[in-house]
Amino acid sequence: MHINLDGILKYVGSARRDTLAAVSGLRDDQAHFRPAEDRWSIGQLLHHVALSELSIGRKMARLVDEATQQKIPPPPDSLDLSMFEEVRRRAQGTRFQAPRDVAPPHAVTLAEVLGELDAARRSILDLAPALAAHDMTRFSFPHPFFGDFNLYQWLYFCGAHEQRHCRQIEAVKQSPGFPA
Repeated sequence: MHINLDGILKYVGSARRDTLAAVSGLRDDQAHFRPAEDRWSIGQLLHHVALSELSIGRKMARLVDEATQQKIPPPPDSLDLSMFEEVRRRAQGTRFQAPRDVAPPHAVTLAEVLGELDAARRSILDLAPALAAHDMTRFSFPHPFFGDFNLYQWLYFCGAHEQRHCRQIEAVKQSPGFPA
C-alpha cells in the first residue's frame, strides 16, 4: 500500500473520530467496567492509547528536531506502508502485553482520559509540517513487537493501534454485565 502524508493524516483522524463516537455518552461507571479480571476497561484502553501516543510523540519530536537541524530534504510523494499488511496479519487474534510505560497504571475519569487523548494526539499532529518538510523515512525507532518503523509508519500505526482498541471498546460494551 502506498499513500501520501495527507492520506495518513486522514486515516489517523478517522480512527480518532471512530473512538470518540464509541465512547460518546458513556458514564464513568461504564468506562471503569472490566469484562474480566484480566481485561482492561474502556477507560484503561483509552488511557493506554493516550500513553502510547505520548511516548511515540516524544520520540518522533526528537527525530524531527534532528531532521530539521540536518536540513533533510522533503519526503517522497508516495510512502510505502505495505508492511502493515503483515503487521495486521500478525496482530490479528494476538493478545499483547503492553510495555510498562504505556500500561494504564490506574483508573482515571473519562473526562481526564479524553483530555489526555487529545493532548497526546495534538503533540503528534503538531509534527505534521515537519513531516511534510523532511524525509522522515530516514529516521526510525523500534516497536516492541514489530521492529523498526519510520516516522510515517509510526504516524500510521497510531491510527491502526487506535482502531484495534476501538474494536476492543465495542467488545467491552457488548460484554455481559456492562452497566446499562
